[in-house]
Amino acid sequence: MDYLTILRSAVWQDTIALLGNPWAYVPTILVNIISFIVSLCRGGHTAMKEAWKSVGISLLITIGAWILIYGAFALYITPKRLYEEQEKIADTVPQLEAEIEYRKNNLDVEGPAFGNVMDTINVFRSYRAAIGPGAECEIRITSPDISNISRQIQSIANVGSNCRAFGPVDTSGDPEWKKATFEGMVSGKIKLNAAKEAPGAEQLFLNLRNYVPVEREFKTFPGRPAYVIWLQFGPGVKWNTELTK
Repeated sequence: MDYLTILRSAVWQDTIALLGNPWAYVPTILVNIISFIVSLCRGGHTAMKEAWKSVGISLLITIGAWILIYGAFALYITPKRLYEEQEKIADTVPQLEAEIEYRKNNLDVEGPAFGNVMDTINVFRSYRAAIGPGAECEIRITSPDISNISRQIQSIANVGSNCRAFGPVDTSGDPEWKKATFEGMVSGKIKLNAAKEAPGAEQLFLNLRNYVPVEREFKTFPGRPAYVIWLQFGPGVKWNTELTK
């Protein structure tokens, strides 16, 4: 609902509160109109003229007065309402600015973002535990748009697993990365590519899909060892918490 619609509604409610509901006059107006029609049917134009002399003029005066009075009050209340709404906005803006500034610098520990980060760190910690503390590991991340979520996962993977984590990168100057990024990607999903025998890959897939949409494939990143985990992002990947709103 736009601001003007809200304002019109507020003005209408204020006018009714002061003067009463104008629709209460509708039955009276309808009765007079019906009486004109009945007079015309029974006695023709002569009877209708007589009816007009008795109630028609007063009816027009009533309708005109109703329009003038309600219109005048609406014109009076509108600037008052505008001023009140501007005062509300003036009071609200600093609060919103403070809230935005807070959210820019702090994670809400009760919000889904904090839960996504912490839970996904634990996913990669479990991966490290599965392959062993001294095992060599590497995680490569490709994304067509270097999306915010792909960079989040890259940082989380590095912190949680203590593995080397690469990407996403600008593919314009690297044909190998460009092919790996775009070939076979799925919109809205991550492909977890790793050799079938790659230690911990299956467990990582099963745990990670609880937080982001993931598919499992058994490809390996071109020119890299079989133990490498390759997370191939498609466009528009979102956290599961965003998809279940």
